[in-house]
Amino acid sequence: MFISHGEMAMGPSTSDVLWIAPRWPFPADDGAKIATLRLLEPLRETGMPVHLIALPPQGERHQAPAPTGWRVERWERGQETPQATRRASLRTWAFWGEGLPYSIVPFRAAPLRARVRDLVASRAWSAIVVDGLHAAAALPDELPAPLVYRAHNVETDILARASTEGPRSLRAFLGWQARRMAVFEKKILQRAAFTAAVSDEDARRFCRLAPSARVPVVPIGWDFPAEPPPPRAGEIPWRLLFVGRLDWAPNREGLAEFLREVWTPLVQRATGRFELTIAGSGDGAWLEPFRGLRGVRILGRVAELPPLYLEADLCLVPLRFGSGTRVKVLEACRYARPCLSTSLGVEGLGFGEGDFLRADTSAEWRTVLEHLDRSDLASRGQCAFRHARERFSASRAAADFRELLRGISG
Repeated sequence: MFISHGEMAMGPSTSDVLWIAPRWPFPADDGAKIATLRLLEPLRETGMPVHLIALPPQGERHQAPAPTGWRVERWERGQETPQATRRASLRTWAFWGEGLPYSIVPFRAAPLRARVRDLVASRAWSAIVVDGLHAAAALPDELPAPLVYRAHNVETDILARASTEGPRSLRAFLGWQARRMAVFEKKILQRAAFTAAVSDEDARRFCRLAPSARVPVVPIGWDFPAEPPPPRAGEIPWRLLFVGRLDWAPNREGLAEFLREVWTPLVQRATGRFELTIAGSGDGAWLEPFRGLRGVRILGRVAELPPLYLEADLCLVPLRFGSGTRVKVLEACRYARPCLSTSLGVEGLGFGEGDFLRADTSAEWRTVLEHLDRSDLASRGQCAFRHARERFSASRAAADFRELLRGISG
C-alpha cells in the first residue's frame, strides 16, 4: 500500500468524502484518469475534504506520486498481467457463483473487500463515491453513508456493442457478459443516492436500465485558455493524430479498422500526402503489424501531448462502439484541432455539423480525407473550441457535483 505524504501530514476529517477509483490517477495519461482528476481537482480547490482510494492493477507502470496535500492510498488488485487477471477471474466464486462479469471480478477479491469494509466503517463519511462501475464491486453490503456512482460509461452498452463483432464464440461470450453486466449495473444504479452521468445520452440509457434511478448529468469538465491556439502553419502533408488508451477495446477495434480499411488504400493512392501519429497509454503491442505502414508513426505513451496537438491538422476518433464522453475530443477542442469522427465518437458532446467532420463508413472516411481543406479545418477547430469551452467548464461541473453531494449528506 502507498500512502502519500499529504495524507500523513493531514489528519482525516469526519466530513470527508470517500472516493474510490479503479486506477491510480497520477499521471492523468488517459481519458478515464483525466475525467477523474478534472472533477476531483476543482472539488478539492473549493475546500471539500476528499479521501481517495485507488485500486490499480498490479504492476501498472508509469505511476507518479500524488501531489502534496492529497489524502490518498493505493491498494493493488488482480494479477501481474492483464492476461493472468482474466484467467484468474474465470476460476473464482464471484464469476461462477455470484454471476459477476469477468472484468468486475478482481474488485470483488475478499482481501480487497475486507480493507474497503474496514475503511468504510472507520468513521462517519459524508458520502462514498465510486468512480466508475468496477470499483463498486469492492464495497461492503451495508454502507454508513450515501452511495454516489460517478459513471464514465454505460458499461453494459460497451459489452453489448462489442458482442456484435468478431468470431462467433467471442460474440457469444461477450453477449453473456453483457447480460451479467446489466444485472450488476442496474443493482448499483438502484443502490446509489444518485448516478452522475457524463452526458444526456448516457443518462437516458441508465434510466432505461433502471427507471427508478436518479441520474443527473455532470459533464466532464476542463479549463480552456482564453483564446484558441492558431492552426498549424503549413501545407502538405496533412498531419493526422490519434490519441487514446491503446488497450481499451473501442479504441483498439476502431483504430485497427481505420488502419486496414482507410489508411492503407488511402496512402496507396495519395503517396506523401498524409502522415499519421498514434499516441496513448496502455498495451499497444497489437499495433506491431502496422509499424511498417507508410507514413505511420507509433509513439505509445508520451510525456507531453501538447506538441502533438499543435503540430496536427486533424484528430481521429474512429469509434464503432462505446459510451460516455470522449475525453480525447475535448482535449482536441482545447487546442482548436477539429476531429474526424464517427457519429458515435462525438455522441453526448452536443456538436453541430460545423464543429467536426463526420464519417461512419470506411468509404466516407477516405472521401473526407481526400477532400480536406485548410480553411475549413481552421473554422471547425475554432467552432469546436468555443462550443467546448462554453459547455465543459471544470469549475461549473465541480460546483454542480458539490451541490448534489450537499443534497444527500445534509
